[in-house]
Amino acid sequence: MSRKNKLEEMGLLDEIKKLHDEGYGTPAIVQIVSQHYPEKVEKVGGISHMSVDRALKLIDRMAIQEQIKQGINPVDEFNREFREKMDKNTEELESIKKKAGKILEEAMESDSIADKTKALKEVRDTLTQMAKNYVALQQFYQMKVNNLQKEAYEQQEHVKRLLVIAVAKLEEVVCPICKEKAINEFVKVIETEGE
Repeated sequence: MSRKNKLEEMGLLDEIKKLHDEGYGTPAIVQIVSQHYPEKVEKVGGISHMSVDRALKLIDRMAIQEQIKQGINPVDEFNREFREKMDKNTEELESIKKKAGKILEEAMESDSIADKTKALKEVRDTLTQMAKNYVALQQFYQMKVNNLQKEAYEQQEHVKRLLVIAVAKLEEVVCPICKEKAINEFVKVIETEGE
């Protein structure tokens, strides 16, 4: 069994999720947790960006497992969430575009080089923020897809283990003469259902 994540050991997964949902990045989360829980952080020997990244992946995997238990298709849920984030980014992009246009328009009307320089800096800053938003969206996409793939693989491996156990139990209860026929029929049903 793998070792628990430091933040899980500290009982701070909910806090990490809350901070992440509020828009804090990994470095900020490390800083906030270290400041608010210094004794806990010291007890586990400190936390790193990687600890927070692993905690976020764990939180996401737990959410996927919960969705599966509730009968929710995690891929459909991911698609819905991704579309919402894309729509939000598109709205922000339009807002930034309008803001940049207004800033540049006002600067062009001014004769001051300082005003024009300030306007260009503001436009640059808004474009930088837009790029950060898209990087965050890409990271979200990659994390979700990786976690969905890992969860699907684990589910598949679990099913394989159950099938091996079922075949072993079948061999125990079926008479030796019927055993081969029963196993072949069992495999045929599984192959047919899998198509």
